Amino acid sequence: MFYYDDGESEPEGVVEKDNDYANKLFADAYAKLKNLAKNDMYANFILGAYHNYEIGGKKKDFSCAIKFIRKSADLGHSGACYDMGKFYKEGTGLKK
Repeated sequence: MFYYDDGESEPEGVVEKDNDYANKLFADAYAKLKNLAKNDMYANFILGAYHNYEIGGKKKDFSCAIKFIRKSADLGHSGACYDMGKFYKEGTGLKK
């Protein structure tokens, strides 16, 4: 995340921003996260972010994002529970 520049965060001064390198690292981590995702709420939440925010070369895919985030919420991740509520409220990929 330190390499990634989302255009919103202040420069941390830790490393120089490099989106290409950040996306390479994200892409390399994807398969490892999928292996962890069976019963891990954090891995599912992060995988949902990949598809919701187009991280690591993944295209925006709300149905895939929701699948992972719903699994994370079912496993007790509070951020995922919030996101699911927001998706339903706004009708993002789901019926309002």
